[in-house]
Amino acid sequence: MLTVALAATALLHSASADTSSALDLPTTMTNDEAGFAMSYPPTWGVTTYTGANQIDFNDGLTFVIVDAIELDALPTSDPAALLELLVDDLQAFLSDLEMTDLPDQVVGGLDAIGISYTGTDEGLDVRGTVLVMADERYAYLINLEAAADEFASYAATFDAMVTSFQRGLTE
Repeated sequence: MLTVALAATALLHSASADTSSALDLPTTMTNDEAGFAMSYPPTWGVTTYTGANQIDFNDGLTFVIVDAIELDALPTSDPAALLELLVDDLQAFLSDLEMTDLPDQVVGGLDAIGISYTGTDEGLDVRGTVLVMADERYAYLINLEAAADEFASYAATFDAMVTSFQRGLTE
């Protein structure tokens, strides 16, 4: 099963939002193995995981997680079916989960589907977005999440990060 790292939401209220550089994304992190990259604010931290094609961007209030999972390791390559698996994971992490389908969009040159969600994690109200797309080798999952009352202040940053997503850098 696909696991989205939602446990990080407990950190979301530990600092004040820094949105002063929301659209200034001069720093890019590349996952050389899976050949994808995303730009992020220079004040954010980045965590990568050995053996996983995952990058976790965060500023202590919010996070953006990008996963590239080889299609051979998944039960399906259909983005809609993968999104359903992610919904199952969200239901395990969040209580009072409510979801809304997002309009289809293009991310990194791929057709993406997604949901917007709200829920509660250990008493903290959170809001997030999950986008799913696939090419011939990988399924790409982008999860953006913040405390519900902070999400709107990060919208421009989230949009800029998703727009900066590139894939196919090692083909």
